[in-house]
Amino acid sequence: MTVQNPFRPLSVTREFLYSREFRPVTSIKFIRPVGIDGVSCQNAILQTGIDTTIQNGQVTYDAWWEWFPFAAADFPAEDISVSAGDILTVSVTATSATSGTAEIINQSTAMAVVEDIATSPIALCMSDAEWIVEDFSVGGTLVPLANFGTVTFTGASAGTPSGSVDTSSANTVIINQNNVDLTSALISGSTVMVAYI
Repeated sequence: MTVQNPFRPLSVTREFLYSREFRPVTSIKFIRPVGIDGVSCQNAILQTGIDTTIQNGQVTYDAWWEWFPFAAADFPAEDISVSAGDILTVSVTATSATSGTAEIINQSTAMAVVEDIATSPIALCMSDAEWIVEDFSVGGTLVPLANFGTVTFTGASAGTPSGSVDTSSANTVIINQNNVDLTSALISGSTVMVAYI
């Protein structure tokens, strides 16, 4: 989901529930970040989220942050852990076009991590706020997308200089690979539901 100008997002927040365990045989992945920029402005993206990897029936989660185009960095595993059923609050805040914070709070375990980015040489446009479920690539090739069921984000909001906005004016972008839609999306106020088809 993407909310675009004229809002000039300064922060993006969402809460979601890891409500399901996955038990496939092969190695598949998907990620659930929030971000500032990336659709209408792709110079830089400030984002944070959780990677889900399923390999040989084992599920692992990694919390990370990124100021694209620079590589993502994982938060230390000993500082935050994620399990199925946990409720997470994920947010990014741009304190300026070149500085900000990325934060993940596990409401179920009271563990939290935050990364303060003092300065980035690549400036944000602050034109988009994003709530995302996506596939990603390794070595230029998309990894197989996990059948993630349905992911529900609640409390989705973007802070702007003129106040908070929800997702009601958001544009939806679905995952399409080889001319096949793999996801659907439903938005209502501050709730976003993304489903694997």
